[in-house]
Amino acid sequence: MKKAFTASVVALLLNSVFIFAQSKPEGSEKDFAAAFDASVRKTIETVHDIPGIAIVVIKGDKPIFLRAYGMADKEAGVKADVDTLFYIASSNKAFTALAAAMLDKERKILLADPVTKYTTGMQFKTPVPEKVTVRDLLTHTSGLRNEALIHRTAFSGQIDKAEIARVFADGTTFDEANFGEYQYTNLGYNIYGLLLEYHLKMYSSDERTV
Repeated sequence: MKKAFTASVVALLLNSVFIFAQSKPEGSEKDFAAAFDASVRKTIETVHDIPGIAIVVIKGDKPIFLRAYGMADKEAGVKADVDTLFYIASSNKAFTALAAAMLDKERKILLADPVTKYTTGMQFKTPVPEKVTVRDLLTHTSGLRNEALIHRTAFSGQIDKAEIARVFADGTTFDEANFGEYQYTNLGYNIYGLLLEYHLKMYSSDERTV
């Protein structure tokens, strides 16, 4: 319930951005910042379940609004600022999917390619079929399972690269019955992040040898 409530508050604040952007097309950035700041403060005063929030609005290639509100730690009395780290949960899936679409367009990591094309040298205890594509990872239809990797990457704080690679290779299994069937999970996006890291590492190595 709280997740849905939080999502509604964020949607309300984001909707305010569009309202002000459309209602004040000729206004200055300063006018927008002042009006939007007032709207955010009114929302926070109305909805008491927001301990802290940071908002950035980008126009073109620069921020025109960047402010933080509330507390980063209520118990310790620490105010939130623009450098406060917020847990954004599955909001990062949208960022990852956008990056994946851009890399596909640039022909760097193709959505139609097998996952194994980007895991060269990795020895999986349970083979990952060639038919499992990068797109399958992002559409929750890969049929892959690895609860240990989900936990390590999202909840444990254990980010040792060698250990993550071991958990990826040793714990990934394939369920034929679920391949092609939608089953929401963090795993596909966890794996895509690893593919991206491996690809960038190989790309950097290739550049150094040129």
